[in-house]
Amino acid sequence: MTNVEMIDRLSSLATELEQRVYSQTGKNSRSALAQLNRVRGLIAVYLDRALVEDEAAYQNAIRDLGGAIDTLKKADQDIQKVSAAIALTAKVLDTAEQLAKKL
Repeated sequence: MTNVEMIDRLSSLATELEQRVYSQTGKNSRSALAQLNRVRGLIAVYLDRALVEDEAAYQNAIRDLGGAIDTLKKADQDIQKVSAAIALTAKVLDTAEQLAKKL
């Protein structure tokens, strides 16, 4: 997976989160907005730095981003599903931010 693919997945995640910011209310909307800001920061980091693409942690982050995107896409207006998707996204962002700090 290349930096471009990582940025592409982060951008896809940002798109999904943007939709949740505007389609949800209260805590879900605020959580999605906070995560959207985190994703935007990660995009900037990955644009700015070169990554070692064969590292297992990097590959796992790519896979987890894909899972978070899929989960958000599948979550409908059911508040519990959206809350669970937002919680999963938070964990994935934690991992991606930890990787970015090692750059």
